[in-house]
Amino acid sequence: MSDELSVFQRYLAENAWTWRRLTPEPKADAPVILVDLMVDHPQYYLLNLIVAKYLQRLSGARLVGFADNRKHEKVFLAAKSFGVE
Repeated sequence: MSDELSVFQRYLAENAWTWRRLTPEPKADAPVILVDLMVDHPQYYLLNLIVAKYLQRLSGARLVGFADNRKHEKVFLAAKSFGVE
């Protein structure tokens, strides 16, 4: 289990570094893109995060995620690595 966790943590670090490098920091008064994180399924939320990130690159908007609860910590960690508030 610790190997799986370390791989995931490495992914999060690399992902955060990549998106910080590719996407300028949005301004506080920028429009908002809501990112649906309601479904705890990696293909669903990762696709939503990738699409939202590219929309952010085009529009300069902030990304705000929404989900039903914090039960699924990996979803929130992945979203944070994409720069989602």
